[in-house]
Amino acid sequence: MASMIKNTMPSLRTLNQLNKNTNLLTKSLQKVSSGMKINSAADSASAYSISEKMRVQLRALDQCNANTKTGANMLSVAEGAIDNQIDLIKRMKEIALDAANDTNTDADRAIMQKEVNARLMDLNNISYSTEYNGRQLLNGVMPGEPTTFFNTDAPPSQNTTPVIPETPNTNAIFKNLPVYAPNTNFLRNPPNTVYDPNQITWSPDPSGTTYTIGQTVYDSSHQPHNVVRNPNTNNMSVYIGGAYQDIGAPSGFTAYNGTMASVLLSNATIGNSYSTTPKMPGDNYTAGTLPDGTPALTTTNRNGNTSGFYDLNLPSTNLPASLDQQGFSVLCDKCEQFVCVKFDATLPANTGQHHIDNTVRPPSECYVIGIAGLSTINDIYNAMEQGISQITGTSPTGSSVQQLTSPWNHNVCLHFYDDASGNKHCYITKDHDYDLALYNGVAGQVETVGGKLPWQNLVIQGDTVSSQFTRLQLPNTTLDALFPAQNSNWDIEPKESDYPNPWPKGYEEDRTWPPEWGEDYIENTPLEEKRRRLWREETWPYPAKGAISTASCVSTREKALKFVQSLDQALKYLTNAATTLGVQEVRLNYMNDNIVTSHENTTAAESVIRDADMAKEMTNYSKYNVLAQSAQSMLAQANQNLGSSLDLLQ
Repeated sequence: MASMIKNTMPSLRTLNQLNKNTNLLTKSLQKVSSGMKINSAADSASAYSISEKMRVQLRALDQCNANTKTGANMLSVAEGAIDNQIDLIKRMKEIALDAANDTNTDADRAIMQKEVNARLMDLNNISYSTEYNGRQLLNGVMPGEPTTFFNTDAPPSQNTTPVIPETPNTNAIFKNLPVYAPNTNFLRNPPNTVYDPNQITWSPDPSGTTYTIGQTVYDSSHQPHNVVRNPNTNNMSVYIGGAYQDIGAPSGFTAYNGTMASVLLSNATIGNSYSTTPKMPGDNYTAGTLPDGTPALTTTNRNGNTSGFYDLNLPSTNLPASLDQQGFSVLCDKCEQFVCVKFDATLPANTGQHHIDNTVRPPSECYVIGIAGLSTINDIYNAMEQGISQITGTSPTGSSVQQLTSPWNHNVCLHFYDDASGNKHCYITKDHDYDLALYNGVAGQVETVGGKLPWQNLVIQGDTVSSQFTRLQLPNTTLDALFPAQNSNWDIEPKESDYPNPWPKGYEEDRTWPPEWGEDYIENTPLEEKRRRLWREETWPYPAKGAISTASCVSTREKALKFVQSLDQALKYLTNAATTLGVQEVRLNYMNDNIVTSHENTTAAESVIRDADMAKEMTNYSKYNVLAQSAQSMLAQANQNLGSSLDLLQ
């Protein structure tokens, strides 16, 4: 065996092995002391990267868990406040029902009103004082769809190109507006047979007439009476004012009978007065012609009122610019409100928009007619007919009557027909014994205001797919939202898509409708409208506009009954809001459970990658410790061999 002192290979090899064993022992000691088998990227680059991503996710899930808990706490605060508001509504309903009872005097109701006022203030205070960490919860709003309405308080517009070619009647002033209210009789476009259905014609001589029991006869004041038998004289009589009066007896009662007068247009002599025999005393029919040559009659009843007729005279040049934003207004004498027609060259032709001013009662209306791209008078008249037809839901024809209908039924009609030359005409009539009154312009302005939704959206930030950007809806429970005014711009009316289709059980035609609607409404209203109203009142979560919450809401029996209905709608809104908050709170609880589960599973996955198996690592530690000690011993032995080589030099 060679003996060398410069390069002692046994010592070098032993030292190298000792270093390796020491390094392994150091790594094993680090794993045992930290409890992790990966302490740095040097241990395993890919495993370290995956593990770090999981650690980031775990920290995010921890924060998400805290977010859902604070979110649920916030909803709990809002829900508790709404519960208090519901209690206030319950108490106010008790007071309102008490005020509707006639056992109370006006003095009693005045005292009740004081308590209601206090409850209303408490209701509003809760909405504005409920907050969480400085954020108010129950008075927020969100942008809604803009609301377009007709504002009669705005200055009226005067036509630069009048469509009514007549000087205003200086004696006819309404709301500081000069209106066209001519004193002459107007032609009327009548049906084929003209008569007054509210009047009866009379036989001038009742002699020889045989009367029967139950027959209706009329006295000289045009009042109807039933024929009975006078038990004292056994004659045919009428019972008036607690006494029997024999028909034809010298008691002053004169009976008439006969048939309604029918004046056929084909029998009318143009320009001459036409009378019927028999006819109602005081009625007068005058023959005339429409501008297309059609015979017509001007009717003047015994009250001196005429059924009016007026022809429009639209400009024929520079269309549609000359008519853009121009129009006319018809005054409804019955309700003292204007019904307006306005032309708009920016709207598609043959379309219409209907706008109402609900701040006045009855409401004023404006029909906006689209005339974009039109160039002839016939096109303009067609656009009017088509646009109003679209609004009112009627079917236009070559000769049609378009009634500007509304809940208040202004009885203003536009008559469209073609003359013999194919030219279109439009005539305005005002029926029911109320004269025409016209304004050459639009009596107000169509305005648009931004709508608002009675809630606010808040975000609970999560980090998992199922909980990321969770939006919570917190309702607005202020007095403005609980009792919305008719002219408020809350965007709370149901859209067409909101109504059920098909209608569920309980909306059948033969069901019992709410008696407070009134027999007339129930009998004469289409089934679809009644269904929508019922669904709106019972199911739609938002209260109807027009509710009352004033300082006199229980001052009379009638107001108290109206206030009860408003309270029912507010209670429906609050209970729905509380339910929504409760559902969202449950959702956050489920979200929290999901986050906890996700955190647990992610922790388990990260543990598999990074945590050390202590039993295995302790075994390795013992092994590397023994190997290191063994290498140290062998290095000492190798160094002793080097000493033997030095002995040869002695």
